[in-house]
Amino acid sequence: MAITGDDLKRLSLKTKISLMLLLFCLAGYFYYMFYLQDAWAKKENLTAQSIKLQEEVRSKEKIAADIEKFKADLESLEKEFQVALQKLPDGKEIPLLLESISVEGRNSGIEFLLFEPVPIIPRVVETQNVQKTGAPPPPAIEEFYQEIPVRVRIVGTYDDTLEFMQRVSRLPRIINVEDLVVGGDSGRGGRTPAPASGRLITSCVLKTYMFLEK
Repeated sequence: MAITGDDLKRLSLKTKISLMLLLFCLAGYFYYMFYLQDAWAKKENLTAQSIKLQEEVRSKEKIAADIEKFKADLESLEKEFQVALQKLPDGKEIPLLLESISVEGRNSGIEFLLFEPVPIIPRVVETQNVQKTGAPPPPAIEEFYQEIPVRVRIVGTYDDTLEFMQRVSRLPRIINVEDLVVGGDSGRGGRTPAPASGRLITSCVLKTYMFLEK
């Protein structure tokens, strides 16, 4: 049976108020379900994005504030790198450098029992090529620099041996002394004959480095 306006007029005041409250509740429910809930979710999403963007802005502002310091640091590193390169021999200088070591030994008063360049040791670094699409390729192994070792065995007094090491350290190229041993066999199937009194037999590896231009 249809409800007419007269039926509604005959309702008690309490019933009318209850119906009005029910209508308001239904309107509020549908408003929340179909509009407010979605709008609230969008607001929370926008708030999160806003916080993220603010953090990025602060980070970039900090980088921008330090850009001059970064430039100065980069320039300083570049100068240090160039100085280091000047102390590394290139391929053409290696024979001359080995000759210089031999000359310094003779000038120090020592005697070479062994002066043996050994195979060059390549030192590599992994590099990653960046691609715009697809999975990144496996890291490429590129030769970065080379170690050029020379195995030596010398005989001389303590002072002469020390003088030789000091002369080597004063050469304009980087030369490290490694595997230093006093005494040892001659490498010829037996012991090195005992040196004269006051003279020492010293074995070591003299190692320099060559940076590859690429």
